[in-house]
Amino acid sequence: MLGRLFGGKAKEAINQFSGNKDFLEGMCAVCALTAAADGSIDDAEIDQAITSIKANSAIAAGFGAAEIESVFGKMASKVNNRVGRMELKNEIRQVIDRDKTGQMGQALILAGLDVADQGGIDDKEETVLKELAGICNVDYNRLKNG
Repeated sequence: MLGRLFGGKAKEAINQFSGNKDFLEGMCAVCALTAAADGSIDDAEIDQAITSIKANSAIAAGFGAAEIESVFGKMASKVNNRVGRMELKNEIRQVIDRDKTGQMGQALILAGLDVADQGGIDDKEETVLKELAGICNVDYNRLKNG
């Protein structure tokens, strides 16, 4: 999937972020914020978030299922208050600031879209995703419709 999206930069992106805990935390942060957009995270959203995170080649190459689930749980526990949500957004900014390929923001938002698309993307999820796409410097509409 990364190869299709990023062309020749896919291998560079995977190498840069494989085993990178910041990338895993950023991916989990996007998925947690998206899943909680409607005020709660249900089991189907948790399952989809974990599936989306594990589907990322760079994350799969560097982390096991237990660690991915643990980090997601840590990030999901922060969505219930402003301080926690700000911390999650800062996790995402750290990934974007360190991304030498300029491509990882797309991977983050695509995972968020997968989480949101359980039964269709509602207005609250779309609002969160648009804000996160701004942080990630990506065109939300192109990714959503692409």
